Amino acid sequence: MHQVVRSVSFQNVPTLAEHGYPSLTVSSWFGIFAPARTPPEIVSRMNEIFIRAMRTQSVKDKLQNLLLDVRGIDAGAVRFRRQRGLPALGAGNRGVGIQRGKPVD
Repeated sequence: MHQVVRSVSFQNVPTLAEHGYPSLTVSSWFGIFAPARTPPEIVSRMNEIFIRAMRTQSVKDKLQNLLLDVRGIDAGAVRFRRQRGLPALGAGNRGVGIQRGKPVD
């Protein structure tokens, strides 16, 4: 597995760190976004509603049926991942010749 911790769905599959590659991690995440300049109180309320939904057993069950682990994070953590993670991903893509809008052979 490419995560730092073992997946709930794949408990018997070791992580890359357990295979001797502790600095190699890959993960994916999903989030919701609001348009620029959305008032902070609206963003906060959307975040509360989203987190409440993610904590319900029915949503957890549906996501686990899709083999997705549910790990809620707040809006600040999403902002950090977007600001730090996406540029790094783009740099990695450019390093291997992947360009936006251009098919990969």
